[in-house]
Amino acid sequence: MQEQLMPDTNTKLLVAVSGGVDSVVLFDVLFRLGYQCVVAHCNFHLRGSESDEDMRFVEKLVTHYQVPLHTAHFNTTQIAEERKISIEMAARELRYTWFKELLISEQCGAIAIAHHADDSVETFFLNLARGTGIKGLLGIRAKNEEVIRPLLRCKRSQIETYAHEHGLDFRTDSTNSDTIYVRNKIRHHIIPPFQEINPSFIDTMHKNIKNLQDVSDIYTYFIEKLRSNLCQKKNDITQISISDLQKIPAFDTILFELLQTYNFNSATVNNITQSLNGLSGKEFYSPTHRAIINRNTLDIEKIQVLTDEVYTIDNGCREITKPIKLRFELFDGIPEINKEKQYAFLDADKIVFPLVLRHWQQGDTFVPFGMTQTKKVSDFFINEKISRLMKDKLWILTSQNTIVWIVGQRIDNRFRVSKKTKSTLIINYMK
Repeated sequence: MQEQLMPDTNTKLLVAVSGGVDSVVLFDVLFRLGYQCVVAHCNFHLRGSESDEDMRFVEKLVTHYQVPLHTAHFNTTQIAEERKISIEMAARELRYTWFKELLISEQCGAIAIAHHADDSVETFFLNLARGTGIKGLLGIRAKNEEVIRPLLRCKRSQIETYAHEHGLDFRTDSTNSDTIYVRNKIRHHIIPPFQEINPSFIDTMHKNIKNLQDVSDIYTYFIEKLRSNLCQKKNDITQISISDLQKIPAFDTILFELLQTYNFNSATVNNITQSLNGLSGKEFYSPTHRAIINRNTLDIEKIQVLTDEVYTIDNGCREITKPIKLRFELFDGIPEINKEKQYAFLDADKIVFPLVLRHWQQGDTFVPFGMTQTKKVSDFFINEKISRLMKDKLWILTSQNTIVWIVGQRIDNRFRVSKKTKSTLIINYMK
C-alpha cells in the first residue's frame, strides 16, 4: 500500500471491484484500514454467463461487508465496433466515464483501482510494442487526478499470498490465459523469459520505471522552459518562431511536445516539420486547433466556426456591440483626422444606409485608401502580411454591396473625405 497517496481515512472511496483477486484484495485492505467504501462493478458482457457470475459474486461479497454497491451493464462489443476501437479500449473508456459519474453522485474523494506492479510492467511493454515517447514508458501512474492505485508497488504474487492468508474468495477470469489479447501475450510469453534471466525482474523494472519517471520530469521541465521562450501569445494566436525552433537539437521532437497541447498527433506534426521551410499559408488541423505556416512563424489558433451571418446598421445608429464594438459620430465639415487604424473617416454623403457588416469572401475587391485601382482583398491581405488566421477574423463594412472599410485595416479610397466633403462619418472600432 502506498501511504503517501492515500487520503485521510475519513474519505469515502469508490472502489472498482471486478471480482478478481486484485480488486478483492484492494477492497479488503481498504475496508480493514477503516475507509468508507462504495463498490462499483462493471458487467461488460464479454464472457457470457461468466460475466453474470462475476456480478453475482460481487453482490454477495458486498453483502458480507455491508457496503453500498453500484453495477453497470455495457454492450462493449457493439460500442467498440461503433467507435472503431478495440474492445479493451472501449471497456476502459466505458468504466472510467461511469466511475467519474459515480464519484460525483456518491460524493467520494477518490476512485481506487487495483492495478499492481505486474500491470505496470505489462503496460510498459504494451506501449513499447505499439510505439511511444518517453511518457508511454512510465507504466501506470500511482495517482492520476481522482484515480489512485494503492497496490501499484505490490507484485501479483504478493497479492495472491495476501488473499490466501486471509481466506478471501475471488473469481478467476478464464480469458486471463487467452493470448488473443495482447496484454496476456506479454504476460505469458514476453515477461517470463526476462524472469528466467533475472528472477527479480518485476522489482528491477519497477526501479527502471521510477528512473524513467525522473527523466520524464526533467524532460517536461525542459519542454516547459522552451515553451515559454518559443511560444508568444498574440491576441488569440500562439506563434512559434520557426528559426528559433530549428536551432534546437531534435526540434521535431520538441515541436511534437509543444503541439500535443493542441491535440495534434505525431503524423500531423511530422507533416508540419517537413513543411516549415516551404511556402507560407499551408494549414494543418487537429480536432480542436489549426496551425498555419506564416512566413517566420508557425501560428496556432483554436478552430472557430465562422458563420455567414451579417449585421445591418441603420442610419442614426450611434453604437453597436455585436459582433464587434463600433461607435458612429456625424461631424459637420472635416474634423482633424486620426490616422490610427481603428478609426475610419468617411464622406457621409457617399454612404448609403443601411450598412452591412460581414466577413470577407473570396472575390471581394476594393480600392485601398491612397490608390485609384481596384485590388483583390485577398491580395491586400498578402501585401499587408495579414495571416490566414487573422484575416478570417476580420470584418468588412459595406454600403450597397461596396466595401467601405476593412475594419481596423484600410478604408476604400472612394469613401475618403476630400475638400468637397460637407459632413464626415467617423467610425471608431473599439477592440
